[in-house]
Amino acid sequence: MSGGGLFRVFPARRLRFVRAAFFKAWRPLYTAGLIVAFLAVLGGCSRKEEPVVAIEKKGYFCLGVVAPMSGMLRPAGLSLVRGAELAVRAASGQGGVRGRPVRLLIEDEAEALRMPQERRLARDPRVVMVIGHLMERPFADSRALYLKTDRPVLLPVLSPENISQAPRPLFFRLMPSDKDQVRVLAAYAVSRLRARRILAVHDGSAHGREQVQAFTEAVGGESEVRPLAFAEEGEAFEEFKRQARAFRPEAVFTTLGGWQVVALGQFLSGLKPMPALLGGHGLALAEVSGFLTRFLPETFLALPYDPGAVSPAGRRFAESYRQAHHRAVDWVAVAGYDAASLALAALAQAGDDPQAIAMYLTSLDSPSRSFEGLAGGYYFQAGGRGVHPVFVIRLTDSVMRHLP
Repeated sequence: MSGGGLFRVFPARRLRFVRAAFFKAWRPLYTAGLIVAFLAVLGGCSRKEEPVVAIEKKGYFCLGVVAPMSGMLRPAGLSLVRGAELAVRAASGQGGVRGRPVRLLIEDEAEALRMPQERRLARDPRVVMVIGHLMERPFADSRALYLKTDRPVLLPVLSPENISQAPRPLFFRLMPSDKDQVRVLAAYAVSRLRARRILAVHDGSAHGREQVQAFTEAVGGESEVRPLAFAEEGEAFEEFKRQARAFRPEAVFTTLGGWQVVALGQFLSGLKPMPALLGGHGLALAEVSGFLTRFLPETFLALPYDPGAVSPAGRRFAESYRQAHHRAVDWVAVAGYDAASLALAALAQAGDDPQAIAMYLTSLDSPSRSFEGLAGGYYFQAGGRGVHPVFVIRLTDSVMRHLP
């Protein structure tokens, strides 16, 4: 049909009527389309103006945990990892950190020294910072690697005074130092036990002598302290027993651990009953604590966590731990939870920049600027030396459930 035929079918007056009806019917949709297009342009402009941080990488924050997953210290290593896992799970339940999920990568500390360096967690580009080390030698052998890769490390269990010392702030000790623990035990012996003659038994090592010296200095002139190196057998053991009996102690302080402290307890049980203060590391005592209390019922040790004075948050954590692992929470699990919680707080403040993380941790430098964990406040003096409460706990059956 030609164009002339069309206009013959629809004359001009009728065509105007049809056109008017068409625009009347489609005007709302046409207007809506213009509005949608206009908003789309505005939306595109607003997306361009969003800060870069809102569209930066959305992958996981990865925290490395170095702990014994095999060998004699495996139970303590599992406790550390389980505590850290519960902290990460709690953060994930609240949307992660900076909107990003968090995951843990685990390295077996007992096997770490036999691993090629390129397979170590410190070499993993995903790892932002590291938590852990329950053994001094693996940490000492790993220090250079951490310094080279610039990985901040939180030390929740190791306790030598200067173990966190480094050319730049990178290592942060959360555990009270050995000397801090000894000083608290000394004050307890004098003020609470009122012991006036204290036998101080060490293993003859430089570290043991330093601990006894710190204990003696903390006691001051309040009581008499007699240092004595322990001997396990032969004439040396007989001489040790002779000198100990001659001193007539009212209490004993010792830095011994393992089965040496059990042998000491067995000997002391033949003297008059006396309290014992254990200055050895809690991990070295966990295995033998049940045997030790048979010989020395009044035994005290220093811990970074008081299982008898737990906050509401601590009770919730203990219940979550019990439900997940069917056992009572121990102090190493609490240390793992607090260390992971501190790491998450650092990520929230500083992101994944190692220098910014170290600056945040360094800024926690006083009681008023401390990080509050389940076991109390944590802050750091120069060189990453942590300050944290020390609790003197009497070793009982209920307390032994809180040892790893």
